[in-house]
Amino acid sequence: MKQLTFMFALLFSVLLFNGCEQAPNLAPQEDLETTASFVTQENAEQAALALLQQSGWPLDAAGQAALAKSYPGFIKNYQREQVSGNVYHYSYEVVVGEGDYDVVGLHRVVREDRPNRPIQTEKAVFLLHGDAKRFATMFMPGAFSPSMANDFGIAPYLAANDVDVWGIDQGWTLVPAEETDLSFMANWGLQRQIDDLRTAMAVARFARARSGNGHHQMILSGYSSGVATGFAALNEETQLPPGQRHISGFIPVDLAVKMNDPAMQNSFYVEALSFKEMLDNGYYHLDIPFIPIGNLARNDPDGDSPILPGLTNLQAALFFGAGQIFGAGVPTHYLAGVLDGGFPVDLQLMSIEQWLDFLEAATPYEALLFLYEMEMMISDVEASPFDDYFGEIEVPILNVAAAGGFGAYTYYGISLMGSSDVTHLIPSIGAPSLEEEFGHIDIFTAYNAETLVWEPVLNWISAHSD
Repeated sequence: MKQLTFMFALLFSVLLFNGCEQAPNLAPQEDLETTASFVTQENAEQAALALLQQSGWPLDAAGQAALAKSYPGFIKNYQREQVSGNVYHYSYEVVVGEGDYDVVGLHRVVREDRPNRPIQTEKAVFLLHGDAKRFATMFMPGAFSPSMANDFGIAPYLAANDVDVWGIDQGWTLVPAEETDLSFMANWGLQRQIDDLRTAMAVARFARARSGNGHHQMILSGYSSGVATGFAALNEETQLPPGQRHISGFIPVDLAVKMNDPAMQNSFYVEALSFKEMLDNGYYHLDIPFIPIGNLARNDPDGDSPILPGLTNLQAALFFGAGQIFGAGVPTHYLAGVLDGGFPVDLQLMSIEQWLDFLEAATPYEALLFLYEMEMMISDVEASPFDDYFGEIEVPILNVAAAGGFGAYTYYGISLMGSSDVTHLIPSIGAPSLEEEFGHIDIFTAYNAETLVWEPVLNWISAHSD
C-alpha cells in the first residue's frame, strides 16, 4: 500500500501539467560582437543569425550585413525534415551555458512556399511542453506512432493553417538515459526554466524579424507544468520594460496554477514537501516511469506489474492512462477510458497501441528542484517568488482545460490575473461522469482533438495576431 501511495504521488508530480493592443517591437541589438560562449538575452540576435545561416532562410538587409561577422558555436545539430506536403520541421540545439548539458532544443514547424523558404505570417505561437515530454513527442505525436498519421499533432495542424509554430525542449529533456551522475541538475529550478524559455523566445523572435516577419512579441502556450513556467515568466515580464518582454498572449493548457480547493491544494503541498526531503538528501532528479510502463505493457502484457502490484503490466498501463491516479475521489485523469466497475479496460479516444507508443517516447529524467518550486508556487501555502505580480499580468489569456483533466480547477488561478481578455475552453465529450471525460493528454492525442481543441486554439491565435 505504501508503494501504491508513493506511485500516486509520483504520477501526480511527473505529469502536471478580443482585439489586443499593438505589441511593442523587439529592440535590435546594436553591438553584435560577443565573447560569450553561450546564448543569453543579450546576444540572442547573434544566435538567431547563426540559426538563419544554417537553415538557409532569406534575411533582411540588416541580417545580410551582420552575417559578415563570425559567430561562436551557439547553434548545434540542425535538422530539417518533411512532416507532410509543404510543412517542414526544423530543429536545433541552443547552447545556454558552459556545462555539457546546458543546451535547450529549439523547434520550428512551418509551411514553406518553396524549399527552405518558410511563409511570412503574422500568426505565430511558441509551444512549451510539460513533464516527461519534449516538443516533438508532445506536439507531434504522429511522428512517434506507426498507427497515427505522420502529421498528426497540434504543431503540424497549426502550421498547415499558416501559423509559424516555434517551441522548446527544456534542458532536462535532452539528458540521455545512460547518464548516471545527475548532480548538475542541483540548481535546475523554475528560474532556469524561465530563463531558458525567454532566451529561446528571443532567438525565435529575432529569427522571425530578420527573415521578414516583423519584431512582434509572440503568443506563448504552456502545457501542464509548462503552465506554471509560463505564468512565472509572465510574472517576471510585468517588471520589465515593454521592449524587453516576449509574450503577447498566453494559452495555458490544463493546469491549475493556483488552487482554492483545499484537498487539491494540500495534495500539491504534500508532494512539494516530499520533493524537498529528496533534495535535502542529495537527490536532484526524478525518474520518469513512462518508458518502463509502456515497455512492460507491450512486451509482457499479462505479467505482474512491478510498478503497480496486483495489476498486470497492461492493466497498469491502462490505469496509468485512464484511472484515478491522483487518488480516490479526484476525477482528474490523462485519457478518457472505457470503465468496467470503475477500472479502465480500454481507451475511448486513442488505441492502446497508440498509448504505448506515447509512453515509450518519453524522457527518462526531470529536474527535481523545478518540480519542487513549481508545486510550492501552485499550493500557495508558503511564499513563492514566482507569483508576486500575477495581478499585473494583462496579456490576453485562452485557458484550455479538459473536462476530465484540471477543468474547473483552473478557474480560480485565472481569476487572479489582471487580464481583461480571458476566454475559457473546456473540451468535453459529454460523458456521463467526469471519470470518463476528455482527459489531460487527450488534448494532444485524441482522434477528435482537432475539432474540440486545435481549431478553437487556431481561431484564437488568428484573432490575437498583429
